[in-house]
Amino acid sequence: MNAGLRFIVGLFGLINLLFVIAMILTLTGTYLVFDALLALQQQSEVFWILIGVLSFLGLLSLIFFLTSFKSSGKKGFSSQSLNVSTTSGEIGISRQAIESTVMRTVRTVDGIRSADVSIRIANKEEYVDVYISYTPFGDHPVQQTAKALQDRVKTELESWLEISVREVRVEIQDKSNAEKKNRVV
Repeated sequence: MNAGLRFIVGLFGLINLLFVIAMILTLTGTYLVFDALLALQQQSEVFWILIGVLSFLGLLSLIFFLTSFKSSGKKGFSSQSLNVSTTSGEIGISRQAIESTVMRTVRTVDGIRSADVSIRIANKEEYVDVYISYTPFGDHPVQQTAKALQDRVKTELESWLEISVREVRVEIQDKSNAEKKNRVV
């Protein structure tokens, strides 16, 4: 929760607390808060300021009520784990388990150096998207290596972790030439 939202929620909570205290004081007969507020109607400026503040609180309450039914995050995407529903309950497979399985598979393919792996988890549809970037080396054909990598990663995740893989995207980068250009001779 960001600072602005925390401030609004805190302000809303404080004003609601004051309202509850006013209700308790009125109901117990200790102090008739609402009668005192109605007496402010004689002083028009203070009364209309109070009406404005209460209208704002009413609007804020409506917004909080409506957003409580809205799901958080992007459409079913989670960052922590893939939750797969079964007949006995739910199985959670962590992001780290999926990424380490992909990295282990990447290491088995020849012609790959400096691989980076990231995944995107869709909990609602129960699938993952895998993104791999690497630097090729050796005399291995680049596109054949990338295709073999895609097939191996998809097969490994679907057979070993038993999760659905929608897409395996491979990006080939040449980091070695960029490093050579930056060197001082």
